Amino acid sequence: MVRLLPARGRRREDYLEAIYKLLVERGRVGVRELARELGVSPPSVVEYLRRLAEEGYIVYEKGGHIELTERGLAEAERIYRIHKAVKKFLMLVLGVDEETAERDACYIEHGLGEETVERIVRFIEYIEECPMGLPELLKQVHARIDKNNVLQGCPDTRGGAP
Repeated sequence: MVRLLPARGRRREDYLEAIYKLLVERGRVGVRELARELGVSPPSVVEYLRRLAEEGYIVYEKGGHIELTERGLAEAERIYRIHKAVKKFLMLVLGVDEETAERDACYIEHGLGEETVERIVRFIEYIEECPMGLPELLKQVHARIDKNNVLQGCPDTRGGAP
């Protein structure tokens, strides 16, 4: 099941993920820090925080710090887990640089279904736990993508020589 979110849902996910990330990094979150993280104005943040509080995702009083409710924490952790998995996939499997992977993961994470996320997570865990390091096939894939080289040891499926 693909989870294509309307802009409103993506905005909620972006806010919850940013709040969670800042809480993990700094221990507390204020409007100014959140505005900087999201690249929006503090008044826009305050306006949207009211909505998130009404929906039961956060606790926030004007001038205070932002706290995630149990519901907000569960949703933020889910979103962050997807983001990390997609970012690692882009970096480890496709060889994308970290900055690009971060940006693209922010975009991709909103449309992935749970089954896809689970498979990406399990694949990344396998790669990271592999005692031999990066599997040989992925090294060859990186070489092919980076240099457009012919893969050594792979049969040419088009009928020619490798």
